[in-house]
Amino acid sequence: MSKLIIVIPDLQVPYHDPAFIRSTVKFVKAMRASPLYRTVEVGQIGDLMDQPETGQWNKNAAGEHAGTFWESVRETRDVIARYGFDWVKVGNHDRRVLNYIEKYNPALGGPDSEITLEWMLRIDPKRTKLHHKPFQMAPDWMAAHGDEGGLSPTSGRTAFGLTARWDKSVVCGHTHRAGTVSVTIGTPDNRRRLTGMEIGHGMTEESATYIKHGSPNWQKGLGLFVVERGRTYEHLIMMDSDCSFEWNGRIYRP
Repeated sequence: MSKLIIVIPDLQVPYHDPAFIRSTVKFVKAMRASPLYRTVEVGQIGDLMDQPETGQWNKNAAGEHAGTFWESVRETRDVIARYGFDWVKVGNHDRRVLNYIEKYNPALGGPDSEITLEWMLRIDPKRTKLHHKPFQMAPDWMAAHGDEGGLSPTSGRTAFGLTARWDKSVVCGHTHRAGTVSVTIGTPDNRRRLTGMEIGHGMTEESATYIKHGSPNWQKGLGLFVVERGRTYEHLIMMDSDCSFEWNGRIYRP
């Protein structure tokens, strides 16, 4: 039997879309109960939290003093519990609080600091692994957040740009766009494909107040990877505007 890996995109709690959470949590529960898969693994590609209070743009501004940081932390803990994540790839927004401590409160930081993301989010290391660096997620596939290289405005090309770094296909988030770009290389008797996949986002777009025109070129989606006999078969799932999507002949709705 095969293994299914479900990769959830950027959520940026507290700006996540509740409808997205509902439809994908339903899907995760259905897949874990399915007899089709030997194992179901659920990961999150980074920017699980937004942490605007500790962002550089809010320094010495009202946002820094909003008093909402720990409320968002508690909400993020709840999201982790609802999905039962097997792993989370740390993104640039997730690192904001650590960067804030390093820059403005260095007495609380340092290599032996007990203020870590694992501590803050109450991560059980026996249940969930936080990946601070890109890692091999499946045969011939790397998982990265997407801030490790240059950005492209074209869906899929940011991830594709990272394939040359590891000579493997790459799934990432960060751009909030969903798409794939591939190239086939090699000699006629030894052909192989490298693919970059970006899996979109799970936010409420209205919360992105920094997008002045209010209509960002973003897409909601998620990534599915079926692993069998040492091979990985990837599927980019695109969502409708109500956060519904199709998999294996069934529609999943919030």
